[in-house]
Amino acid sequence: MGGKVVKPSSHNIQAPLQKEILFVNKNNICQLIQEKIQQFLSIEMEFSYTETYEYLNQIKRVLRNFRQLQSLKFYLQKCKFTDEEARSLIKVLAILKNLKSFSISINMGYPSLILIEEIGQNLKQPLNLIFLELNFSQCKVTDSCMKNFSLGLKTQRQIKNLNLILNQNKIGNDGFKDIIQGFQFMKDLLELNIQLSDNSIDLDTPQLFQSVVENNANISYLQISLTNNPLNNQGFIDLMCDIAKIDNIQTLVLSLDNCALTSQMFKSIQLYIQYFKNIKNFELSVSKNNLSNMDMKSFFQDGKNSLERVENLCLNFKYNPIFFAGLNSILDSVKHCQKLRTFYLDFDNLYIEGQRGVKFYMKLMKIKRLVCIYINKQ
Repeated sequence: MGGKVVKPSSHNIQAPLQKEILFVNKNNICQLIQEKIQQFLSIEMEFSYTETYEYLNQIKRVLRNFRQLQSLKFYLQKCKFTDEEARSLIKVLAILKNLKSFSISINMGYPSLILIEEIGQNLKQPLNLIFLELNFSQCKVTDSCMKNFSLGLKTQRQIKNLNLILNQNKIGNDGFKDIIQGFQFMKDLLELNIQLSDNSIDLDTPQLFQSVVENNANISYLQISLTNNPLNNQGFIDLMCDIAKIDNIQTLVLSLDNCALTSQMFKSIQLYIQYFKNIKNFELSVSKNNLSNMDMKSFFQDGKNSLERVENLCLNFKYNPIFFAGLNSILDSVKHCQKLRTFYLDFDNLYIEGQRGVKFYMKLMKIKRLVCIYINKQ
């Protein structure tokens, strides 16, 4: 970020509020306060790799000067602050009564966990949030943190776009349950992005997602990332069964790398994806799951019609013992996808070399309706 303040015209004291974004960082915050710029509805603050407390008072002062804010983004990567500083920072947000969009990222930080609980407390206020994004990856978040945070999230029922990014933490089944319960009564969700890779979740929580589905039939974008979690066989199948009831999904992204997927779990993805009547974009990442040629045949050849509505298909099968027969199963399915326009395939170079590899590529290139083909075989 540059150090220059973007200043609106000052020739009119009653200047209209600006639609532009005001960027605030350690290089320009003092100048911003001195010039008393206020005609902005959207602010992005970045204080990465610094001792946030050095700028805490200035940050609070800026927020008090922008009570009309509708959009606020915080980037606090690798920042350090105490419990009292965390409380002080978040409590200032209570004065932003017009806030509709709020995003905070403390990715790769070592914050006081009080910060997360304070955000949960703040969410209990009568806000009118439509967009909410919380990125607490690599922050040692525990189940108890999620329980307190969930209580606040439950009151924000008008949110349309929810992004919860909690990768590489210490969240187990109880924390996962609290997260889901936090937004299960929202009724206007259109986009839902839940990222919980590298935690300790096995999905041993039957029908937990069912109420989310029942209350949010209009979700069009769904992303679920559970990479590097030891998923339970029946728990995962139940999850797929639940999300298959969301009729309006147009984009589905599933990240399930190194999740010990069984053949039955992998097959359930194919069985339930056929229920998405409006799906256009499907991204599936299942590397490091010991999937075989037979799994590919069961998914792609036996379920050719499952992907018939997909226009953009992205598949990651790296580090699975899939040989040429498995790749041919994928090819047979792709040939039957009449609406498919873009195709991305990620797999291991080891398993497709020589004449067989050339033959595979030639067959793929003959599918003339494809406008974009990308094969990554590192």
